[in-house]
Amino acid sequence: MYPTNKAKTSTHQLLINVRPIFIMARIKFSSDYSGRSSNFCVLNAKHTADGVKSMIKGFITENEIDLVEDAKAKTDADTADATRKAIDIKLSSDKKTINNQLGLPYNNMRRGAQYLKRYYKNNATKLKLWGIIMGATNNIKYPTTDQGKIDMVNVFWSHHGSFPVNTSPLQNFVDNNKIDTPTYITDIAAAVTAFATYKHNVTLSEQQRLLRDETFTTAWEHTKAIGNYLHKLNVINPKDTCNWGFNIIEESHVQSIRKSKLNIGEKMTVSGTVLDTSFTNTGTNELHLFKGKSTTGTPTIVHAGEHFVLIHGYSSITISNPSPTTGGKFEVTINK
Repeated sequence: MYPTNKAKTSTHQLLINVRPIFIMARIKFSSDYSGRSSNFCVLNAKHTADGVKSMIKGFITENEIDLVEDAKAKTDADTADATRKAIDIKLSSDKKTINNQLGLPYNNMRRGAQYLKRYYKNNATKLKLWGIIMGATNNIKYPTTDQGKIDMVNVFWSHHGSFPVNTSPLQNFVDNNKIDTPTYITDIAAAVTAFATYKHNVTLSEQQRLLRDETFTTAWEHTKAIGNYLHKLNVINPKDTCNWGFNIIEESHVQSIRKSKLNIGEKMTVSGTVLDTSFTNTGTNELHLFKGKSTTGTPTIVHAGEHFVLIHGYSSITISNPSPTTGGKFEVTINK
């Protein structure tokens, strides 16, 4: 009987050795809507595909979770998010237009301000009439906000234009640098109008974001509850929870979450990834994921907000951003 007892002791010892890994595994819930939405989609699709054998069937019945209603809420949230994204695209375009309109007027305003600082060296208080504020160290304080920049450049060139023809203290600077002040005044006025519209659209974008998050709140709370339930259920193999769209982190290992950005058309290789964890596309456009350290072969397309569980063969991955217009972002767990 001694060998039998010895075998039981060895098995018991094995369980003791591996148990801390199970205890230290945890779910890393997504912090952004695209990741949360993707998590719910994977969960709901698996539950539907598993049918009566779904591991969460009893749990959602007991806790009165209606995934059909949650799916409807997600659709409504997606609509709000799509509206927000459309507004944000316009915001990005409008911001570029405003920056282009203010580019020369603002840059030459800064040069002109330095000229006037020397011009009024014995009476710096007059600089205030030009919208120029001096700091404690006798340096000009330039605004850091868009509104502040617009206000300053508007006051500066308007004050120059308020003088009778050829009498402005700035006139020599304007003439010597061949500055077209009437065009500046026109561009600044257009920028002021455009910026007012821009601020209004910022408010609309935030309203859609709040509507999206509020609409999806209950569905996301249900998703997290199901994730925590599965995590307790899959205590022997916590990575099984990844099949439901959740990202499992084993904290007993020395690991870290790598957050990276990809420029337009850029590719990047990441080695030492932790298998059975998720590669997450945290950007707004699709990324192409390849096994190994090159872009040969057929890539796995990971859409915005989606997770891809890294299985055997993906300890080194190469990520490519195919978009010609938009940068990409991703997160992946790596061994330190």
